[in-house]
Amino acid sequence: MITINLLPEEYRRHIRPSIKLLAVGYSALAVAASLLAWWGWLVFGVSPTLETQRASLETEMAGLAPRVTYHQVLSKEAAFHASREDTLRTITSSRVLWTQVLDDLTDVVNRGHEGERHTIWFDDITGSLSDGVGPSKEGVGQLEAQGHSGSGEIDQISHFLADLTDREISGLPGVFGSPSAPEGRRNASDPTVVPSVDFSFPLHLELLPSDQRHQGTPVAFPTQSPAPEAQQSGGAR
Repeated sequence: MITINLLPEEYRRHIRPSIKLLAVGYSALAVAASLLAWWGWLVFGVSPTLETQRASLETEMAGLAPRVTYHQVLSKEAAFHASREDTLRTITSSRVLWTQVLDDLTDVVNRGHEGERHTIWFDDITGSLSDGVGPSKEGVGQLEAQGHSGSGEIDQISHFLADLTDREISGLPGVFGSPSAPEGRRNASDPTVVPSVDFSFPLHLELLPSDQRHQGTPVAFPTQSPAPEAQQSGGAR
């Protein structure tokens, strides 16, 4: 059905679109434009950056992979050598360097007490070391010797035994415990030998437990520089 409006122009009602309809249309257009812009930013902005970072990380990972493998191999070798060192340390902790013990004993005799050499000698020296016994499995050892003192005083034996415990002149305190109490007897005089008088005494040292033992380098002899000559005033004549 066709409707004809015969009213004059000034009386006709203009037909306009609804405001709500315009608002919905513009809103949909704005959302569509925003989505299109966001998609373009992802495709042309973010995606190339991510691809570049991914390629860089893959290259870096390819370079680090051999290093990681090499590190794992080194870690296994380090663990193997550490286990081997522990085994060797356990084995050597129960051993005693008897040659060094004899060197330390000789040093004590030669250095003497207060700068004077000990007049000490030994008939025989016996060192023994047995396997561990009991729950702790600690090794048992000792050093025994029959000693002689050529000094006319029995105090020489006490001084000698005290020097055996001095860490500054001997390494024996790191291997053996304190010696037994000084004892001895005076032998018959023999004018045909020097010294003609001597005291015989036993030397007995007990080996320390392996965890308390520390056998280091023998202490070096102290070097004494010659005293400077005094100069006389007026020069030499």
